[in-house]
Amino acid sequence: MTTVESATFEGTFYDTPISGGRINNDWGKLRLAFVTADASGPYYHSATLEEGILDGVSLSTGRGFLAY
Repeated sequence: MTTVESATFEGTFYDTPISGGRINNDWGKLRLAFVTADASGPYYHSATLEEGILDGVSLSTGRGFLAY
């Protein structure tokens, strides 16, 4: 993350610009979601940060896979 403001953030993920970055800390854990894209289409990412461990998934609709 290069910029965090209120409940939004910007930056890059695997050298790809992040769009729609959102952070939520309302239910006892920090949760985040954002979108990146390549020539195959969008990648949707979400994760939870708890006790220093970031746990999440990435969904590529263009390539048809879900990565943990």
